[in-house]
Amino acid sequence: MSTAAPALPQHVSGPSGSNPNPGSRRRLGVRAKLLLAFAGMAAMTVAASAVGLMSFSAVERPMAQIADISLPEMELATRLAGESSRIATAAPTLDGAESQEERERIHAETRERSRAFLALVDELAARRPQDPLLSEVRDTGNALIATLDRVNDGVTARLSLRDRREAASAKLAQAYDSFLKTLAPLVEGAGQSLQDKGMALDGGTDRDMGALSDAVRSMIALYDLRGGITFNTRVVSTVLNEDTLRWTVSTDTGEVVTARFVVMALGPINTPKVPRVQGLDDFEGKMFHTARWDYEYTGGSQEAPVLDRLADKRVAIVGTGASAIQAVPFLGRYAEQLYVLQRTASTVDERHNTPTDPAWRATLQ
Repeated sequence: MSTAAPALPQHVSGPSGSNPNPGSRRRLGVRAKLLLAFAGMAAMTVAASAVGLMSFSAVERPMAQIADISLPEMELATRLAGESSRIATAAPTLDGAESQEERERIHAETRERSRAFLALVDELAARRPQDPLLSEVRDTGNALIATLDRVNDGVTARLSLRDRREAASAKLAQAYDSFLKTLAPLVEGAGQSLQDKGMALDGGTDRDMGALSDAVRSMIALYDLRGGITFNTRVVSTVLNEDTLRWTVSTDTGEVVTARFVVMALGPINTPKVPRVQGLDDFEGKMFHTARWDYEYTGGSQEAPVLDRLADKRVAIVGTGASAIQAVPFLGRYAEQLYVLQRTASTVDERHNTPTDPAWRATLQ
């Protein structure tokens, strides 16, 4: 756009009474100045338009490349990152599956995401065929997918093993319940029998302990020997190990005891001996050995030998050994009548329990 300024009027003459000066500068009027200002503004507008057109021409091609290539590639890369993240986070979810159905669902979703991931890699490779990083991205993605397949195989094996274990446990529980039902009558019968035997053994132990003298019971309590005493047990062998100088003692109950010292202190009186009296088996009355005294029948106890249940009974004691010497005074006191059957009289002498000579005691080793 261009404009032409109108011809300015020329002053032909100066003020009245003076001559014009050819060398003096011409002065512009207000109208002319305004026209010049508008003309300058129009020229600046034209120049700015020309600069804008030149700038647009310079960026038109890069912008087209960004719009056609860079922006789609950025979108593909973003989608690729999202798919890879979902595939990576699928591993712990798959590992935590609690059933085969849940595992199959998670694995199917993961395989679908894997196919989408590889499709995005192929699409990005088609746009950037010379990019060497895309091959590494594809290899990494395939390795990630292979890892998920191994996790799926491991979870499959784990759940299968758990199912088999649970099935085996249920089968075992059923078999055990059946076994218990079959065994219950036997256990109840054996338990009752064992209880009866235990009570009998406990009663026998109490009776055996009751038969001991006060002095022996005092020693047992003083030295806490109760746990080391075994009743109704027979020693079947004693063997000395000459290398260790220790005795190995075996009993008829199968117990084996090792000890430094073995004292044979009981002698033959540990087994009651019933005399062979003709017709003894035909005796119909109550009969017992003094070593197995029956306080239930005679009354009284070891601590208080008041044999009051013999008051209406005739009693016969066979033999006059050491046991008879202790029992006869009490039997004679409480029985209605006592018969003492003696073959050989016992020897009775002075006990003569004098004090021990200290000098003689000092010589003992």
